[in-house]
Amino acid sequence: MSFISWCDSYWAVDVDNRWSITNYLFQDANGLISWQYKKQSIVAISTTKVEYMAITSATKEALWIYQSVFDLGFHIPHPI
Repeated sequence: MSFISWCDSYWAVDVDNRWSITNYLFQDANGLISWQYKKQSIVAISTTKVEYMAITSATKEALWIYQSVFDLGFHIPHPI
């Protein structure tokens, strides 16, 4: 299995209330496994904090995917 992951964020994209956006996706050679495009739950004061919140969400999803694939009896040969 070959996984590709992608994560990004947009700081204060909503001009009315300064909310930021987190998005990520995980795919393998056969197609999309998981994705999210979501308004962050708190207002961040810097782009760095927005990026950390985005990568934290993506990491939690990656761990869930890894454990699910492992429970199904497959082995992922390299880190996601």
